[in-house]
Amino acid sequence: GEMLRSTNTMSFEVDFPGMLQEKRRIFQNCGFSYSKLIDQEKRVKHVGVDLSVPGWEDELLAQGFQKEAKTVWLLEGLTGYLTDEELKQLLGIISESSAESSLIIATWITPDNPTKLGMHRFFTNDPSAVVKPFGFVEVDVSPLGKAGKHYNRNVDTKSFHTYLLSCHRKEKRLLNVNWPSA
Repeated sequence: GEMLRSTNTMSFEVDFPGMLQEKRRIFQNCGFSYSKLIDQEKRVKHVGVDLSVPGWEDELLAQGFQKEAKTVWLLEGLTGYLTDEELKQLLGIISESSAESSLIIATWITPDNPTKLGMHRFFTNDPSAVVKPFGFVEVDVSPLGKAGKHYNRNVDTKSFHTYLLSCHRKEKRLLNVNWPSA
């Protein structure tokens, strides 16, 4: 909470409404409550929407999101659950809602990931090819396991089949997006 206060930063947690309620309950049961940040200081906003359905950005704006502010989009454990079309739509909305120098940090799973589930619908060996058509450049992609080792984290060898991507939005451009499916 102190970092949000000291930098005058807002955080928007976007997820299914039921999932947001469950996260709040789990955190509270663990002795952590960020209700002060949500309810009193209004630094954290819960935005209960389905990111695969068009129009979610309207609720984000209604909660106070500002398109002209630099934004960090954290797509952790999300991209693999979307279809090609849902992911294109999501990245298009993110691009249109992002000021220059905004950042995407995302995880991506490879087609040969041994931990993939039947629910996973999008795989790629080249996440940079997925985000570049949406104006995100200066792409840094590394296996999640390699990133973990860099930060002295215990690393499961399966995490080398998941990529961590970081990129900045430099230009508004939406091309006819046709990336190769795995």
